[in-house]
Parts: sequence; structure tokens; C-alpha cells
Amino acid sequence: MLKKVLATFGHGGATVEVLPSVPEVAPGETVQGGVLLLGGQTAQELGSLSVDLVAEVHMAENSTLDPAAHPTVTLPLTKVEIGNRRTIAPGESVMVPFEIVLPWETPITISRSGYLSGMAVGIRAEADLVRTFVDAVAIAPIVVTPLPSQQRILDAMTNIGFVPKAADLEYNSLRGVEQQLPFIQEIEYEPPMEFVEHLHDVELTFVARAQDLQVVVEVDKRVRVSKSEDTTARGETTMGDFSLSHTEFDTVDWEDRLQSWLTNVARTPAILA
Repeated sequence: MLKKVLATFGHGGATVEVLPSVPEVAPGETVQGGVLLLGGQTAQELGSLSVDLVAEVHMAENSTLDPAAHPTVTLPLTKVEIGNRRTIAPGESVMVPFEIVLPWETPITISRSGYLSGMAVGIRAEADLVRTFVDAVAIAPIVVTPLPSQQRILDAMTNIGFVPKAADLEYNSLRGVEQQLPFIQEIEYEPPMEFVEHLHDVELTFVARAQDLQVVVEVDKRVRVSKSEDTTARGETTMGDFSLSHTEFDTVDWEDRLQSWLTNVARTPAILA
């Protein structure tokens, strides 16, 4: 009797473990694996078993949740039910297979330059245990690799001297851009010496679809505080938008295109007073 009471509060109850079959996956691909369901010290009733793709997202000021109370939340990107109601015997071990398709807008966590600092994406399993206060939950991190078209842009930025600093998922949307997910990934770059005087930082956002890739470049410029002083401050923001089909990305000299656009942005004078 005591074991049943303790299991109700999660002590000695059933547990789950997520076991993806592959270490890396790209947006649009399918992750396969299994959820290992382990019975606890007493028999329990499983209501349902599900897996979903989740990501750690920072709340923006204009989100429906209070950013101060919820600075970071774990958001589900897609969810799949994989198990129905059944009894889990004490000590029973059951492997339940799953497969989950990554949305095309799934944020990447790695590039050729290395892991993107600040990214947390994973597969979460949740067992709904009947008549308990605590469900069995587990998360396994996954590595999301860039699409070839995305990697081409990342390589071009590195080749023209921009150094990746960090990445961030923000609960927000891009004006005029059709999005599937309620957040954007911003990959932040530190500009090379030739741009340091004019650009504060540069951020890339990918909006991938099955047929094409949209690349949004956001530039925070340094501006003169006044005409009579040399001091600068972080000022106006300039947006760039580049879109092509995935197969066309290799036909463009992205180093030249990005260098030219960024040079033009840097040359545009900006003075606060």
C-alpha cells in the first residue's frame, strides 16, 4: 500500500528514457528511436505516451506570456502520440518505437564552425500516469545540422570575416514573413575590423521551407551621437532579405553578395543629432 502511495507522488513509480537512433538530423528529416518505459515498484496505469520535439525559447516583450515571469520556456514544435492505455507491471521494461518529422523551421544547433552557443533542442517523452500527481518525463538532446543551403550562407559569413558569437531563440515573428513556428532563431556575428567602426553586430535568421530558404539579415549600426563628437552608440537597425530555392543557392556568389550589401549598409551615414 505504501509503495502505491509513494508512486502516486513519483517516488518509485514508472520512468521513461528517450533513445534516438541517430545522433544528428537536419530540418525536414525524420528522427526515429524508441522510448524505454520502465515499471516502478508497483503496478501503474498508463493513460497515454507521447513524444514531441521541444526547444528552449526566450520570451519577447510582446509575447502573451510575461517575459519577467517566464524568461525562458520549453516550447513543443510538434507532437506524436505513440502509446495507449495499458497497465505497467512492477519492473516491466517496454521499448516503444517512435518517429517524428522535424519542421523545416527547426532551429539548427551546429554548423561547420562548431556548436551554436545557447541552443537547446531535444526529443521529450511524457507518460501520462493515471491517478498520479507526477507524470514520467524525459528529454534527450539532439543535434540539428544545417541544410546545405543554410550551410552555404554560414560558410559565406565566415569567409568574409564575420565570427559567430552566439545564437538565440526568441518568441517573435518577422514582419511580412510567413512562418510555421512561433519563434525565430537569431545567429549573432561579430563584424571584422573593416566593419567594426560602422556595425555593432549582425544577426542571421533562417526561414526554411520544403522548396526554398529565406535568409533575413538584421544589422545594428553604430551611429554618431552628434556631428561635433566622435563618440558612437548602438543605433538604427537595417534589414536585408534574400530568398532562393535550395537548389539555386550553389549558383550564387554569396561572399560577394553579402559583402556588397553589408558594405553598402555600413557606408550609409547615421547621426543621432
